[in-house]
Amino acid sequence: MSSKKSIKIDWNTPHEVLERKAANNNPEAQYNLGLRYQFGRSRCCRKDIGLALEWFLEAAYQGYQEARKNFHHLIFELCRNQTEKAAKPRNVKSIETITNLAKKGTVMINATGTATIIGLPLPWSSSALGTGIAVARTQNYVFIATNWHVVEDARTIEVITCDGSCYDGWIVTVPNEVDEGVDLALLIVQDEARKIIPSLPIGDYDAVKQGSEVVAFGHPEGYDNSVSSGIVSALRNDEIQTDATINRGNSGGPLISRTGQLIGINTWGEGGRWSAGLNFAIRADYFLYEDDWQFWDGWEASYFYEWE
Repeated sequence: MSSKKSIKIDWNTPHEVLERKAANNNPEAQYNLGLRYQFGRSRCCRKDIGLALEWFLEAAYQGYQEARKNFHHLIFELCRNQTEKAAKPRNVKSIETITNLAKKGTVMINATGTATIIGLPLPWSSSALGTGIAVARTQNYVFIATNWHVVEDARTIEVITCDGSCYDGWIVTVPNEVDEGVDLALLIVQDEARKIIPSLPIGDYDAVKQGSEVVAFGHPEGYDNSVSSGIVSALRNDEIQTDATINRGNSGGPLISRTGQLIGINTWGEGGRWSAGLNFAIRADYFLYEDDWQFWDGWEASYFYEWE
């Protein structure tokens, strides 16, 4: 016998009543609206993963634990859906075309926190500069992939678009093995103006071939919207080694195949006389597998959500 808990959905309460309660910050009503949109019923409401995720988010604000779990699940369903809906890339694109695609979803990240030494806070702030790439969005929110090392010490995260618009960002989920070197994080940004658009389908790491051409995009040393190109030098333990230049500030940006797929998240590069061209990106398809991730409770659990 299966021990899996069945999900009970309130289909009896009139939809307008549930919406009114939800608008008054009733977390149970917000959660039930999320379930209605997650599973859909034509006589009540259509299936809409984006709206479901947003209602789960509102209930999660109130500390509703079941909403938190469903929110986490739907983030990755949204990533998978948007990748599957994208046209399968067949033709090699010019670097100019890839650059224009990348600009739509690439942001600069400025993460500010408290400097520490041996775990003790120091009386000055620390900051990290990096890049992020949109991997999914709803009507009002966008989810941005970046590197954990860019945001791990942050207390405030500033997300800046290619036109200079600035938004607050928050960490929502990190890999289970983040402490073992899986240098990834997923941020959420409220973007009702839809200035940040996921424009690159996530590619399959197993389809990446040594010697194939790639393009790196980001904000090295704060120089925004910079592009470099190279090849896949090697594939090593879920990482892509490339000679495309990756400098400080490129961390968290996209590594893109010449067919326009997001295949890696740039993470680090070796500079210097003897190591030029030794740069690495983590496979991007981590963002398609929710079992590899955990919800981020964060700093004192009150930074974004106030969980009970």
